[in-house]
Amino acid sequence: MKKMLFPLVSTIVLTTTWAMAGEITAIEAAKEKLNKYSPTGEFEKCINQSEIKNATIIDDTRILFELRNNKTYLNTLDGVCSRLGTNRQFSYPPSRGKICSTDFITTERGPCGLGEFELLNEKPSS
Repeated sequence: MKKMLFPLVSTIVLTTTWAMAGEITAIEAAKEKLNKYSPTGEFEKCINQSEIKNATIIDDTRILFELRNNKTYLNTLDGVCSRLGTNRQFSYPPSRGKICSTDFITTERGPCGLGEFELLNEKPSS
């Protein structure tokens, strides 16, 4: 019985290690993407849902929204959204066509409140 248990435990440990390595890579890639932008200090309360081209989770407190109109916004959540940066998934309600700072996103762990959307400028390439 003990001989059979060891391979199972090894498989679980290796799988967990590979999953963690994948998470670290995704987090690093997201932070690299964010580093291509600089903050403007200009904020919007809402953005149009139909304009969202891509949403990149940076970590448990920040989401980068790239819009079809070539604008990019950083949303810093109202608080820490547990495991958002690890699970890298969220949804928002199909609402009135806008996603606003008063809205909540839904994660595996429950709802998380959005903050205002800060307009970002792409840094000049060097």
